[in-house]
Amino acid sequence: MRALVRGLFRCAGSAVAVREHVSGATLRNILCMAVGEKWSGCYGSAEGEALRRTLDEAFAVTGAVSNVGEWVPWLGWLDLQGCSRRMKRLIELHDRFYEKIVDEHEERRRRAGTGDGEFVASDLVDVLLQLTEEDSHRPESETKLTRVSVKAFIQDIIAGGTESSAVTTEWAMSELLRHPDAMAAATTELDCVIGR
Repeated sequence: MRALVRGLFRCAGSAVAVREHVSGATLRNILCMAVGEKWSGCYGSAEGEALRRTLDEAFAVTGAVSNVGEWVPWLGWLDLQGCSRRMKRLIELHDRFYEKIVDEHEERRRRAGTGDGEFVASDLVDVLLQLTEEDSHRPESETKLTRVSVKAFIQDIIAGGTESSAVTTEWAMSELLRHPDAMAAATTELDCVIGR
């Protein structure tokens, strides 16, 4: 939140692209909750910016309503708009990113497991890896959580949580700006509950 306010303060006096700032804040929050504190700080780095760009491009490609291959399936093999080619490239980029996250979490689990204490899960990836390990010891289990499903789950959480939260926040802010009486009521309530 502090980074969001700092970024908005730097833009004071000029037009602000709210979605970019809010999207960045939600991405940082989702990364912190899902994959750990270390990764929430990667947002401003080259790796974090690359993740944000690939997420934005993935949303653009999957949201493209004019993909000819989907409307006329027998033309799909031509990939006239390059959607398939772009998605394959994005899949590789995302897979490398999520693979790195899982590798680091597994290494941390190994290091912690060699000590006196039991490893304590600190984020969603730790919990998923713990469940994966437990599933591997139960041969009777119908479905097993695998490394691939852990990476898919991480991707779903990051992609689903980032954009939907950012769009909802942007919409709420625009509605508050359109209705000054609601903005005044919200400000008054915040002042009463949190304080000035």
